[in-house]
Amino acid sequence: MSKLNNKSDKNSENIYKAIFENSQTAMCLIEEDTIISLVNKRFEELSGYKKEEIEGILGWKDFTLEEDIGKLTEYHQKRRESSSLAPRTYETHFKDKTGAVRDVLIMIDMIKNTKSSIATVLDITERKNAERELRQHQKLLNNILSASSVGIAHAQGRKIKWANEAMEKLFGFKNKREYLGKDTKILYASEAEYRRLGNLIYEMGSSGNIIESDVRLKRIDNGEIFCGHVKVNVLDPKKFRKGIIVSILDITDRKKKEEELIKASKIIQESEQRFKSFIDSSPDIVFLKDNNFEHILVNDAYRKFVGKVNKSSIIGKSDYEILPKSLAEQCRKSDILALEMDNTIIAEEKGEDGRIYESRKFPVLLSENKKGIGGIIRDITERKKVEEREDFLYSLLIHDIKNKTGSIRGYFYMLNELANSEKTKNLISNGMKVIEEEESIIRKVGTLREIKKEQLKIIELPKVISSVISVYDTPALRKKINIQYDRNHYCVKAGDLLESLISNLIENSIKHSNCRVIKIQAKETGKKIQLTIEDDGIGINDEDKNRLFERGFKKGKSAGSGLGMYLVQEIARNYSGRVEVKDSTLGGARFDIYLLKG
Repeated sequence: MSKLNNKSDKNSENIYKAIFENSQTAMCLIEEDTIISLVNKRFEELSGYKKEEIEGILGWKDFTLEEDIGKLTEYHQKRRESSSLAPRTYETHFKDKTGAVRDVLIMIDMIKNTKSSIATVLDITERKNAERELRQHQKLLNNILSASSVGIAHAQGRKIKWANEAMEKLFGFKNKREYLGKDTKILYASEAEYRRLGNLIYEMGSSGNIIESDVRLKRIDNGEIFCGHVKVNVLDPKKFRKGIIVSILDITDRKKKEEELIKASKIIQESEQRFKSFIDSSPDIVFLKDNNFEHILVNDAYRKFVGKVNKSSIIGKSDYEILPKSLAEQCRKSDILALEMDNTIIAEEKGEDGRIYESRKFPVLLSENKKGIGGIIRDITERKKVEEREDFLYSLLIHDIKNKTGSIRGYFYMLNELANSEKTKNLISNGMKVIEEEESIIRKVGTLREIKKEQLKIIELPKVISSVISVYDTPALRKKINIQYDRNHYCVKAGDLLESLISNLIENSIKHSNCRVIKIQAKETGKKIQLTIEDDGIGINDEDKNRLFERGFKKGKSAGSGLGMYLVQEIARNYSGRVEVKDSTLGGARFDIYLLKG
């Protein structure tokens, strides 16, 4: 009996560990001496360190800015006296291995009857960056407001004077008559929220401060309540005569994720029975299969999904004994792929009922030599409908922009024919360059939208590289650049956007590096293929290397939109890979792209 209990405890520990390791949020265990004793995969990705470089070696101070250490040390000490003496949730900065700093939301809970704490780290850099960018680009407001995904409005005397399309969509306005000239009270979930934010604007706005607050808001069309992060800029702090500019970001999903993080933290500390109760109450479908692909754990949502009366009719059976054959074959293929890749895979699968499901499958260590498959499946049918609608609207917008830029280009051509001075022709040439830059941005934004939709497949690397080289042979020849390719026949797991990734790197070398040679080669490194693209140009300084893959980072007069290298890294990450930049032995820059072997 003792051996059976030990085996059960071991299985439970493996299950908890699998959930901890496959959480989509960075998590770590912190000891009383500030040393980090345990991290999950997402924490490794966020920090840039490997597990063995962190656990038992580094402390939370190694990831903290000097300016934040004093405050966080006080929190750390007081929390161990009493959890009520320190905040449980707070925003701070997170420094990774390269020195890059990200904005994060920290949640910390003490583990009962210990001096250890468990921390979850939510990366909110993009939200913070969006807020900073909004302040920095006020001069371009008239050009970007209509395309902004953040709801923005102008109010004066508590009356709505203007709102962008995102704001209309956020609140469900059908036309401008529904809000223009109306009291801003119609946007709030309650009178109390309306008065609270109004008082906050009056108190803080008069001193010129930008006011930020999370507020409960209400859609006009269906009365649905949602949570918005509201940011208010008072245009005339002394008299309030010019009114205020309000931006609203729907953070309902973020709030839900925060709640999920709290639940995840509790699961790690609770018993197996509490864990089972949790997964049974989840609306998502949750299951665990053994090394023979037979179910050993399912939740109630899974039982309902397969239409069984009780769980006992599922346990010990494979998908072929429970699901229709076509769906069972689909599930088996993705199970095998997750085991082969030894990583979490995300796929979309269509059910017999016509609904679309997103599945996350990951390997689980059941015993010393056996691995099973864990899975979480979510119904994303409604989300897909919204995405399709957004894609349609986006395509209309891009179509309209392309038509207009085409017309502008035509006008420039005609003006060039009529131009009678070199100065006028230079101005026309500069105008044409601006149009080309805008079209480049549109293409890159379109590519970013397509990244998450890609399905991985086996791709022959030489075919993709040769295709890209054929495009850039002529531009390279004009600049007397020799592109050298050591052709080796490797296959990788990637998507069609791999061509865009390689194109961006080669195009950058041709345009910006002042090189004479571009060298391309590939080699096998364990379970991955390392593709190297390097040149003998001017190279990249160390300071810029650390920021090269940040969205919007650009440097020099010839710099583009700042999206190219960000795009390269995002495509690689979507393929469970990465891109690294370093100095080349040729004298210029070297980019190493790591992709899963096909």
